[in-house]
Amino acid sequence: MPLSPSLYLGASSWTAPSWKGPFYPPELPAADYLTHYAARFRTVEVASTGYRPPTARTVESWRRKTPEGFVFALKVPRSITHEQVQE
Repeated sequence: MPLSPSLYLGASSWTAPSWKGPFYPPELPAADYLTHYAARFRTVEVASTGYRPPTARTVESWRRKTPEGFVFALKVPRSITHEQVQE
């Protein structure tokens, strides 16, 4: 059975301050940005994982704020993608 490709449209973050007003209501607290974002998109890139892994508490918070099936695209750590291995 052939696989049906899926297309996910999202952004590289949900925390862009410049989105307050154009995307996020001006009165919306930053703590509610992810919930607002996830009600409109099905995926988001998490760039911070390129620098450090998120804590279990952080991941659980993301899970609570997003609907089932929401996709987080995590960046590969910079130690893998940017640092040369010395042999």
